[in-house]
Amino acid sequence: MKRTRFATRMMGALASLSVVALGGCGGGGGGGTGGALITSSVSPGTSAYTQQVAVSGLPAYSRVVLLDNGGNPFTVQSDGNFAFPSNWSGGSYALTVQSRSPGLSCALSNASGALGASDVTATVQCGPASETTLYSFGPTISHDGYGPLGSVIQDATGDLLGTTQTGGATGNGMVYKIGAGGAETVLWSFPTGGPSQPYSGLVADSSGNLYGTTKIGGALGSGTLFKIAPDGTQSVVYSFGSPSSANVPSNSNGAFPLGNLIRSPSGMLYGTTSAGGAYGAGTVFSFDPASGSESVLYSFGAPPDGALPWGRLLMDASGNLYGTTRGGGTYGLGTVFKVSSTGAGTVLHSFGPSGSGDGDSPLGGLVADAAGNLYGTTQSGGAHSEGTVFEVTPAGVETVLYSFASLVGAADGGVPDAGLVMDADGNLYGTTVSGGPQHTSGVVFRLDPSGALHVIYNFGSQPNDGVSPMGRLLIDSSGDIFGTDNAGGSSNTGTVFEIH
Repeated sequence: MKRTRFATRMMGALASLSVVALGGCGGGGGGGTGGALITSSVSPGTSAYTQQVAVSGLPAYSRVVLLDNGGNPFTVQSDGNFAFPSNWSGGSYALTVQSRSPGLSCALSNASGALGASDVTATVQCGPASETTLYSFGPTISHDGYGPLGSVIQDATGDLLGTTQTGGATGNGMVYKIGAGGAETVLWSFPTGGPSQPYSGLVADSSGNLYGTTKIGGALGSGTLFKIAPDGTQSVVYSFGSPSSANVPSNSNGAFPLGNLIRSPSGMLYGTTSAGGAYGAGTVFSFDPASGSESVLYSFGAPPDGALPWGRLLMDASGNLYGTTRGGGTYGLGTVFKVSSTGAGTVLHSFGPSGSGDGDSPLGGLVADAAGNLYGTTQSGGAHSEGTVFEVTPAGVETVLYSFASLVGAADGGVPDAGLVMDADGNLYGTTVSGGPQHTSGVVFRLDPSGALHVIYNFGSQPNDGVSPMGRLLIDSSGDIFGTDNAGGSSNTGTVFEIH
């Protein structure tokens, strides 16, 4: 596998193409192999005494951001002893951790005290973060949701919002909120005869309206786009599917949406349907919340075109959309595609053929770096047939960055269904449905720019732990990781978890 080119590119900042930005890692980009990179917003102080911070346990391509008295952010990206570049006003210091790289926990010692009497040394000890099950979905008889497949989003108060594919009052799925202390609120339990089976998560607009899709239901049974207003009002704003006519095939406007919606800066919503369209192989569509109108931007066709798009889309600054299809392509094993702002479709890469070591059957969406290189996962294929992490350049050159099940017993995980998240140091974060050290319940992983994979958390490590994480991860501004498990928990119906 080619690592050097990947590592060089990853020294840059967060992807300019990314629709969902990853916060929490503080400051700009930079590697972890060339010594410490230390940044501060203030000039060094003039005290006659030294103010040192001793950092240990910080892996390569990682960082910790410290504050003194709530300000003067100070970023450290390697172990060592550093002079804290602060003006140390007020005669005392009080250090806190503002953020750290996801998957890390950093503890402070001698973090506060008086200044001016002697030299001061505070210590920062970093190590693996811990996992907490924030919420276990209830037994099927409780009318709680179960089997979440999509990711969670976070509102302004820090509450988590998501969907479950099934469960709820009628078994058709629901929209939920997890608040402080793990309290769950059901925002919408889908009724009989209405929208049903949300496979994806939610997206919010600037006014706090929530939007999502369901696989089936609606006026023609081919899926819906729904809305929940801030006052709790629930509505189906668009029904997919259309009857056939002499010149128009059935479901020409798309059918059975599975992937997450994205929202453009102008407020338009974009997504995919796994079927329907002009050729029955799925669509890329736009939806205007102001007018309630849907437009098919692209219809997938016969190979070598892709088929069955599933994961969320990615939009660049020019309005081009990027994504993956689970099927189609030259070998029938899926594609990475681009749809221009004018609706022109391009296959950037066809996965396969089988046995070549390439991945196949991507389910998740894509992230991108500042140079426009795309990164994603395949559910299967690779050197051990357990899936891959891949890179595709803007010119369509693909490289397998990592093949899962490379360790004995698939201790590194296997079958990565969800897409990836990228941090400011070029690390890629994701999940696998199976594998893990001594367990087969899946992992949360980090792939660093050198190509080394690190297991952040191994599901099944604790009683009533979750099993089989399938949704894309959410990383907040402090570096905490949130996600969902499709099964496991106290009732074996899924969980919402945090790694902090």
